Amino acid sequence: MGGEESGGLSSRGHIPERDGLLNSLLMIEAVVASGQSLDELFADIEREVGFRHVYDRADLHLSPAFDKAALMTAAQTYGEMAGYVVSGVKATDGVKLALEGDASVMFRASGTEPVVRVYVEAQSPEAVAAILGEAVRRVRSFDSVS
Repeated sequence: MGGEESGGLSSRGHIPERDGLLNSLLMIEAVVASGQSLDELFADIEREVGFRHVYDRADLHLSPAFDKAALMTAAQTYGEMAGYVVSGVKATDGVKLALEGDASVMFRASGTEPVVRVYVEAQSPEAVAAILGEAVRRVRSFDSVS
C-alpha cells in the first residue's frame, strides 16, 4: 500500500492509479471495525510506532533569476538546521537532510518554474516550525529579489 500528500492511495490488487475514495472507505472501515474515533486510532498508531510524526511544507515562488543549482550545492554542505545536526544527506531528486531527533528537511526545485518546495518532518509542531522557518530563510537568501 502507498499514499501521497494529495490524499491519493494505491493498494495492491486495486486499480493501478491513486484512489482518494478508497482511502476514505478504508478509514471508515477502520473506525467501524475498531469502534474508536479517528483521534483514538491515530493515538494508538503513535503509541505502537513510538513517536509522533508532524509534517509541513512551503512552496517558495522565486524570481526567474533564482540560482537553483547554487542552492542545491549549498544545501548538501549544511551542518545543521535550526540547531538540529545533519546526520545524513541524499541528493536524489532534490536534497534531503536527515537531522538528529528523527527529523528531516528536503529542498526540491521545480524543473519548469522558479519554485522551490521545502518539506519538513519531525516529531513536534514546534520542531517542524523552527526547521521550516530556517530552511525558508536559507532558500530566500539565494534569491536576489526576495
